[in-house]
Amino acid sequence: MWEILTLAAEAMLGGMKASWGISIWKERDASCFQVWCERQTAVLFGVFLLLYGFVWFGSGKAMIALRSADLLCTYGILALVDGKKRIVPDEILFCYFAGQMLMGALGMPLDMLGKTVLTGILFTAVLSACVWVLGRKMGMGDVKILGVTAMTAGWGYTVQLLFLAMVLSLAYSICLLLIWRKDIRTEFPFVPFLAAGMVIHMVL
Repeated sequence: MWEILTLAAEAMLGGMKASWGISIWKERDASCFQVWCERQTAVLFGVFLLLYGFVWFGSGKAMIALRSADLLCTYGILALVDGKKRIVPDEILFCYFAGQMLMGALGMPLDMLGKTVLTGILFTAVLSACVWVLGRKMGMGDVKILGVTAMTAGWGYTVQLLFLAMVLSLAYSICLLLIWRKDIRTEFPFVPFLAAGMVIHMVL
């Protein structure tokens, strides 16, 4: 019973994340209540319910598979938003974090969940300090998404993800310089590289 309720709640949060992403993409300011009441949120809830239900039942009701699917969907939404608007919305991160905590509470011991969150907070503090010392070479939105990932998926996984994204962004920077003749100071969104790194990590 609790598993079905958690699946439904996660699908609703997924619909909220996608609906928020669409609103931001269309450059519309919307409050939480407005997003909740929009027709597209209900439609997206149905889409995510089917998607997450397929993943959950298809994996033999493995909560880790559902959590991975939610992480991948969240990064996909944020990659599109960051690619166009150069922002990482707190609302989407909050929905992701809430859903991961629900699934985590159901799928692992609470002490392990608490340890993951605490080490993730420590990782976020260290990463924030490094970014500050290095002169903000990474945006604070990128720090937030990596911090929330560390609090839910673990800091070890997040470090691997960050490494893959940095390799991909380095390759892209070289292409900018050598092929497209862009300036070395050209800025570009980092979340799409994190999303691509996540896909590579899952495939490997």
